[in-house]
Amino acid sequence: MIRTTAVPDGLPPVIIQTAAALLALLDQQLPGWVAGLWLTGSAALDDFWPAISNLDFVASISWPLTHAEGARVAGIHGITARK
Repeated sequence: MIRTTAVPDGLPPVIIQTAAALLALLDQQLPGWVAGLWLTGSAALDDFWPAISNLDFVASISWPLTHAEGARVAGIHGITARK
């Protein structure tokens, strides 16, 4: 798999760290599954406030999810949503 990373100048470190942690969890649970991960929402629109904003990501995938894989993704979402 080929991965490229484009990080806009001035992006807060917490966003970069969170994206890296999310991608690491996804890669650990579903190796090769993530084809792309994009930042959306307020952080992508330069309206991110660390104390009150959440982070929104969209992932594209390499194959259709099975029920078990969907459950893994839901578990990962649960872990990251609590942080």
